[in-house]
Amino acid sequence: MELAVVREDGGLRLTSRTSGGRTEETVEILMDVEGGFVSGTREIATPAGKLQRRDHTWMRNNKVDIRTRSRKKGRVKHISVPAGKPLAIDASLLVLLGSLAPGKETSFDIFMVDFTGRSVTVTARHGGTEHITVPAGEFDCRRIEVTVNLPLVRPTITYWLREQEPHFLVKHRGKRGPLSTPYTTSLVSCSGISAAPGPAGLQSPPADSPQQKGETP
Repeated sequence: MELAVVREDGGLRLTSRTSGGRTEETVEILMDVEGGFVSGTREIATPAGKLQRRDHTWMRNNKVDIRTRSRKKGRVKHISVPAGKPLAIDASLLVLLGSLAPGKETSFDIFMVDFTGRSVTVTARHGGTEHITVPAGEFDCRRIEVTVNLPLVRPTITYWLREQEPHFLVKHRGKRGPLSTPYTTSLVSCSGISAAPGPAGLQSPPADSPQQKGETP
């Protein structure tokens, strides 16, 4: 998976690319500077570039509109966003988590929607600061635990985000199902950012956000 977050035109643009062998998925999400969702697209194509599916989502009147279009059909779905809950679409959750700085509130409810139109409320809790070592180097990170509030099970995914700005993902751990084994994704490389020289701290970041590459063992 490759992930890039850049500042442009008073907001943020997140682009992620994932290859699954038979298909390649490209997601692009526009957000405001605080990580608030504006609009997004997802394209699924063959390695040769033949488009199989394109989904587009945007905010309108406190609702999320999702237009899905495959080779055979298309449809539009409207989802109301609960009042008082920030919205995250797909990987925009990572940017939103970085903007929820630790303070008096230690937990936050976030309304999540994916590009198929499924929605769920998750609860993010701050778990302090930890020094993390990954293939890309050493980083001081915020530990954030995100619980998915499903009716029967409540799986928890743990994220480690870089403590200093930009707060990009360094590592995360979770499970794909209640009976599956845990998995861990680690940052293997990043451009434009220097890792920490050691436990003493991090070097100051440049103005641009990094490009990142991660792997799941």
